[in-house]
Amino acid sequence: MIFASSALALLAACGGGGSGAEEFSSFSSVDPNGTVTLDGTTRPATASTDDSGDASLDAIQSDDDATATISLSDDVPTRLAIRGTAADATIDENSGGTITANNSLITGKDDTTTVVLANPTPDNSSYQANYQTYGLWANANIDGALEGEGVGSFGARTGEANMPANGDQQAVFYGNSIGILDDGGSQVVTASRVQVETNFSQVEFLSENTKVIEIDTGNDTKTAGELNFRTVGTVSGDGFNIDINEPVGTGTLDGQFYGPNAEEVGGTFEILTSETKGTYVAAFGALQ
Repeated sequence: MIFASSALALLAACGGGGSGAEEFSSFSSVDPNGTVTLDGTTRPATASTDDSGDASLDAIQSDDDATATISLSDDVPTRLAIRGTAADATIDENSGGTITANNSLITGKDDTTTVVLANPTPDNSSYQANYQTYGLWANANIDGALEGEGVGSFGARTGEANMPANGDQQAVFYGNSIGILDDGGSQVVTASRVQVETNFSQVEFLSENTKVIEIDTGNDTKTAGELNFRTVGTVSGDGFNIDINEPVGTGTLDGQFYGPNAEEVGGTFEILTSETKGTYVAAFGALQ
């Protein structure tokens, strides 16, 4: 069974933070003792656990009005909250939760909830996002039965008026995804390398080097190359929605550009896999 959480920006208001949440524009401008809320898109789902303890996702929804709130104390997250979804999640160090970080992930846990986020500004890493975060989360009841989980992408969207002219500029974004593979009998957490190439008219998305990972460390446990895929689509406004019909399976991918000049891109995807007929859902983030 896996647990994880939304992208990097998470938390409700308080936990050592300021008196109110500020509007998010970039991580570089966040008050080190404040609270910030990021708008985002998520794919949450309620979940059920059978008598043998195996967890499975129910119908996955698409929420465009979700938020992630982060509260900080001396620039260290103390509370994370995902709101506006079918499966909200909160980790608060003032209520017994713990939040730790390594070079790639921020992980929050308490007795019933686990949140795993991409670390936006890690040391010694090429992924140093300033305008977005992404991740996944899950929560259980007091008996340990999985009740809900989801993936999400959060940040400062570029806005259609600030997008580069269609077809006039070529850009390549490199990043990562984190997701959940649910084959109806068991769940694992996945990670992949992501590449997004676009002229801001057409877009090509590649997810490769997919692996199963251990949540607490981010370390690989086995390869999952059957989940690699490539797909193409069209940019509309400051984002894109692509139908996936590839050997990996069928599904949809939603992306949006972040930053004042489309410096970053992020989003989510959901696939019904061809091999196991399971559900593969993930969030991603990438930088130019």
